[in-house]
Amino acid sequence: MIFDKVVPLKLFYDFPEFSFPAEEQYVERQLVVSEDIQSVGYDAAHRTLEIKFQTIGVYQYPGVSLNVYHSLMEAPSTSECFKSLIKHRYLCRKVG
Repeated sequence: MIFDKVVPLKLFYDFPEFSFPAEEQYVERQLVVSEDIQSVGYDAAHRTLEIKFQTIGVYQYPGVSLNVYHSLMEAPSTSECFKSLIKHRYLCRKVG
């Protein structure tokens, strides 16, 4: 496949409206019943979602709205909701 023009990849610093909490600062999380996810927390001041996965560690997702967080917490399947609303839609970083 040949493309007519190259579009530069947007990096984290291209989105100044998003900010992560300090690396040593974790978000208070609540346990959830899920195959893939152990606990979920939300930092409203930074609009950051924090998820501890069962096997791969803790990740933070900046720019997540409070509505998305509530949808995740109220979903019948936390894993399926994560896959449809958050995964591949938000930047993330591993913090633990």
